[in-house]
Amino acid sequence: MVKIKQIIKPNYLLLLSLMLSLLLISGCSNTNSNINNNLSANHNINGSEAENEDNNLTINNITKGVGSDSTLSKEEIIKKYSKGSDVSAEILSDALYPKKNELITIKFKSKNKGHNKVQSPYKFIIQIKNNKDEIIYHYENISSTIIEPNKEELLNTWSHSFKEFGTYTVELNLDPLNQLKELKENNNIKIIKIKVNERSTSKEDDSNSESSSSEEECSDSDGGLVYGTVGTCTDNKDFKKGKTDFCTGQGMIGELYCNAQNHCDIKIKMCEHVCRDGACI
Repeated sequence: MVKIKQIIKPNYLLLLSLMLSLLLISGCSNTNSNINNNLSANHNINGSEAENEDNNLTINNITKGVGSDSTLSKEEIIKKYSKGSDVSAEILSDALYPKKNELITIKFKSKNKGHNKVQSPYKFIIQIKNNKDEIIYHYENISSTIIEPNKEELLNTWSHSFKEFGTYTVELNLDPLNQLKELKENNNIKIIKIKVNERSTSKEDDSNSESSSSEEECSDSDGGLVYGTVGTCTDNKDFKKGKTDFCTGQGMIGELYCNAQNHCDIKIKMCEHVCRDGACI
């Protein structure tokens, strides 16, 4: 019996040693797991802080120096100055003061003044009304052309000779259904006035020629349709104080001249190079 006890006693010590080893290993494993979890949490916190810091930098860069927009919220300023497309309505007419039965051509365009392409289809409406507010021309369609930034699309061309005197209202409305997401919504409608001269070009009575010539006197300081020289046109009708040649943008000039009725009229023309201060250079 003594020998058996001596043999069994060391086995208890071995089991106790093994149990202690297992406990030590389990403790170390939990400690490492806690350390890893803490490191991961710290990484997530630091990452979120860095992301927030980047977002704040972006917002600060956008909102920095906006001047009069300082009363807007950060969200409104970001929306206003973010990159996007922006269609702008453009109308170009051969003449704004044509005579009766004179054939003129009007072009209707859409220009992308934004930073991104215009890729989504949108509706447009063209209307021309007389001085009685009656529609004499109506055209609508859908544009599906991709317009690059600072490029334009010719939507329609209308050639017409007005049979009656009066003032005609020409209107182009882009995206009336508000389908496009744009930087601006206040440049989708363009309206111009075309005034057909009230006097006829026919000579009816030579007995009043002296008084008529006095009433219809017209002068143009650059001698007419001279696009390379700035001139001022003056008449006794619509431009009694004079009107000077001007640049319309996009390299085009508004050249004033005396028409066949001895009144100042405006001719829109594309300059060969650029337009500056009312002259093509």
